[in-house]
Amino acid sequence: MLRPQDIRELDRRGYRYLLLEWPGETLIILKEYVLPEGLSPRCADLLVRVPSLFPVVKPDMFWMAPAATRCDGLVIPATQVTETIAERQWQRWSRHLQASQWRADRDDLGTYLDIIDHCLQAAA
Repeated sequence: MLRPQDIRELDRRGYRYLLLEWPGETLIILKEYVLPEGLSPRCADLLVRVPSLFPVVKPDMFWMAPAATRCDGLVIPATQVTETIAERQWQRWSRHLQASQWRADRDDLGTYLDIIDHCLQAAA
């Protein structure tokens, strides 16, 4: 599953979450994740797929259910694909880190959650 320091980070941030073991990765579902103003709905479940070799292997993309949209009706780029993961429909947020954006010796789950927050703020 996840490293102890990653579990501590989830708990420190006060998230309600579910962990699922999946082939080659751990799925983290953050329940009722509050989205920034400008996005709708106000809360959604957020899915993060953590590779088994994390943090050496960086995470890639994240998912929302229900799908998030901009309140002004503009399309959020690279969110149009829906995938079934763990028997549920998820909106894929196709955001890919470049090699220079991830330092396996220093970055962790908290770093990735901060990156997700930045992506959501930028989309709003």
